Amino acid sequence: MAGEAPVAYFVTGFGPFQDVPSNPTERLVANLTNEEASASTRVHLQSTLVVDVDVEGAETAVRALCARVREAELASRRSVLIHLGVDASLTEYHLERTAFNEKTFRVPDASGYQPTGLPICAEDGGLGCFLRTAIPVDDVVTRLRELGHPCAASDDAGRYLCNYIYYASLRSAARCTAEGVSCASLFVHVPPFAVIDEATQTAFVRDLLRVVAEAG
Repeated sequence: MAGEAPVAYFVTGFGPFQDVPSNPTERLVANLTNEEASASTRVHLQSTLVVDVDVEGAETAVRALCARVREAELASRRSVLIHLGVDASLTEYHLERTAFNEKTFRVPDASGYQPTGLPICAEDGGLGCFLRTAIPVDDVVTRLRELGHPCAASDDAGRYLCNYIYYASLRSAARCTAEGVSCASLFVHVPPFAVIDEATQTAFVRDLLRVVAEAG
């Protein structure tokens, strides 16, 4: 809406890991600039970050981003954390609604850690506990499809680092919001560049930022 402050975006991708020696999300993050991302006056790209594919890297990234969110609130009414991750099995984009309180890593993370059946945060309860994004994923998916992007809503972000960072991010976003600092989080799985090329995926990410901002 006219007159509203732009949404401050904090966008992350992942570096390489065991199955993915060259992570497309690292390139997608590198391709974003504030000028290019701002397809509307509602979008302000506050920062981008490439996260190491390990638990320590994910935790460090979320803490740093939430500290930045509190600073950004001085200039923006709303902040959104967008996390990008690759899923080699996909032929379309998946916007994840849910993150689960479980770490079951099919391969070790970049530090060699490979938990099975453990909660991400024991104080939240057991492995069946989950968090959902406040972003209207179904509405965002509908609009992105109208723009020609193949995508779907999903409730399974896996149980590897994608789900891990999303759970930590949703938890931190909820804490910021409870403190009066408006913040939301969304995880998006993308296919490999061999399936959808880099230029097309970069255009998708720019549209994603604009559509999420306009969705409110």
